[in-house]
Amino acid sequence: MPNIIPYYVERDLPFAVNAQLAELPEQAQRDFLNEYNRRAKNVVLSYILHFVFPAHYLYLDKVLTQILFWMTFGGLGVWWFIDIFRMSSLVKDRNKEIADECLRYVLHQYKGQYSSNNQPTAQSKFIPPNTPQPKQLNIPMFDPMRPSIESLKTNYLVDYNFKTWHITGETQYDWSNNFTDREFRLVNGSDMLYLTIRREGMYVHCYIGNLVNLYSIDTNLDNYIAQNQNPPNTITQGDFTFFRENRLDGYAFDKAGGNPTIRIIAWDFYDANRKFRLRIEQSGKGQFRALLTQSASDIDFTDILPMD
Repeated sequence: MPNIIPYYVERDLPFAVNAQLAELPEQAQRDFLNEYNRRAKNVVLSYILHFVFPAHYLYLDKVLTQILFWMTFGGLGVWWFIDIFRMSSLVKDRNKEIADECLRYVLHQYKGQYSSNNQPTAQSKFIPPNTPQPKQLNIPMFDPMRPSIESLKTNYLVDYNFKTWHITGETQYDWSNNFTDREFRLVNGSDMLYLTIRREGMYVHCYIGNLVNLYSIDTNLDNYIAQNQNPPNTITQGDFTFFRENRLDGYAFDKAGGNPTIRIIAWDFYDANRKFRLRIEQSGKGQFRALLTQSASDIDFTDILPMD
């Protein structure tokens, strides 16, 4: 979907917020932008309040901190002086919190729908006339005594890497080679991860990582794919060189509801040790997504619990 968030706003937003906004339709992005612009804090005004009253913490919605600041006379002046140099970071941190709050507000407003005027989203034009149905999977029921990563669903909690993550979305990818990937969106505050699970016989393969900007890989990558119908055989990202292994054709089904079924083409790249995977997806003309993940074991995910 097109991203209408201006660059000067997008650069200050948390990565997780930008990633979720990119998946929302234009109207939802406009609602977020209006709410964020209305509530976002200004550094110049914070400085004015700091020097005149001082009441900058009150402006930043930190009421208890402001009371403590007043009671200690700005830490006998030391705290007041330090805040001169860290005002920018105080405002930036508060604006990140506001961005999270605005996003939650918009997601709540658009829960179960992604178009307030009932118009089709940009992706809907790529749906074939006869929309396929997702493959029925043999997903184990949740067992609190023996929780399995395959029992994950939207609105579950799971511990990974010493953090508790909330499952906020699930997409099922049915590929033409008869394999199925289940992708979960994991959120912890402003952090976001994507977990992909695939069962092959007795084995469960897991990859977890982040979205990456396609143009951070190659500023001309989208044009290259359009001209050659495939990305190049090798891609350098950071310190790694990735080698293209396969092309996947299939459909993506939003199991949480809200997004239409879309046709997907994906290319998987692996590093020499096959520990890291770079997946590039195309859903319609000019719609790309890149996901950089690393292999993980199912035992890395613990304390799986449904929130309901």
